[in-house]
Amino acid sequence: MKFAFVLTLSAALFAAELHAEDAKPFLLDTQKPMVVSEAGKITSGTDYDDLQDMKYTPLWDGALLYYEQGICRLATLAHRGSPKEFAIFWKGSPEHACYTKADYKWRSFDAPELIRINRPDSVWQTEQGIRVGTTLEELEAIHGGSIGFIGMGWDMGGACCMGKFSKHVGFTLAAEQSVVEGKSAASKYYAEHLVGDRRVESKDIPTDIKKKLNIKVTEIFLNF
Repeated sequence: MKFAFVLTLSAALFAAELHAEDAKPFLLDTQKPMVVSEAGKITSGTDYDDLQDMKYTPLWDGALLYYEQGICRLATLAHRGSPKEFAIFWKGSPEHACYTKADYKWRSFDAPELIRINRPDSVWQTEQGIRVGTTLEELEAIHGGSIGFIGMGWDMGGACCMGKFSKHVGFTLAAEQSVVEGKSAASKYYAEHLVGDRRVESKDIPTDIKKKLNIKVTEIFLNF
């Protein structure tokens, strides 16, 4: 089961936590769509060999990464181990049971399917300032109204925000785990109203509960 993640990003990004002399733009241009940085551009036509010629180092191939509903897929990690890190899932890369060994002919990959960004300290942002760590309240302010998302606590939980921004980018939202696991009014509300295969509208969440749950963006997906 897949969701077509749809959000708009045409992004100019600067890593505020880095020293000023080291700060460089990291872009998610969703009009094309493509990824842009000092290492070069990743577009819908970038193949595996093209990526090797760029400077998205270190690159790690053979990563068997979680994809959806108990399935993992081979992917390439760019800028592995740094705040610039992102995963490239290639069109045609096979599905595997997770935690198994998988080998593949990497040069057969001729186009990216999606880019996934999920490091908490990621430097990637959108031109609206959306990043991993952006709060639900901030998304509402950017959108100018309620944000709809899939109920949390299951495999596709927290997927958002269909049709809110554009057709190339999607987010995953999650609540503060320590609050979810507690016994407060917020944790009770979460269990009763925000979990499961359902659609949730942010406008329906009481303001005090929303603040305590501290719902944030945990993943960004750029779809080609």
